[in-house]
Amino acid sequence: LRVVSSVEREADKRRVFDVLYATVWGGGSAGHHGVTEPSEVTALLSDAGFDGPALVALATTDASKARVRDQTNAALANGVFGVPTMLVEGELFWGVDALGHAERRLRGEDPIDGVDLSQWADLPAQAHRRRS
Repeated sequence: LRVVSSVEREADKRRVFDVLYATVWGGGSAGHHGVTEPSEVTALLSDAGFDGPALVALATTDASKARVRDQTNAALANGVFGVPTMLVEGELFWGVDALGHAERRLRGEDPIDGVDLSQWADLPAQAHRRRS
């Protein structure tokens, strides 16, 4: 998180994220077996054409640590509770299965735009749990 948040340009930030994501969640990449050590992160970034040592050094600064803390606190204040979560126009989309819905919203193709949802607000419960 600190390495990605330290990258200035959005295009570069995306590339750094993709490199690290592929290794952590995508089963690794050739010659790399994880990202548990700074040296492994450095090698991954260097192999992708970045200045790996400089980015890893930047990620260890107090400013970088504070930025991630601030970003985490802002996410929590917005109701984020898991990964992946995206906030799109004030609405949270959580989980991989919601990414397509977020994409439709971003394209202006939200199927519930303009739908009056209040019609369902006062429906009676259809099931009741017995308490013993």
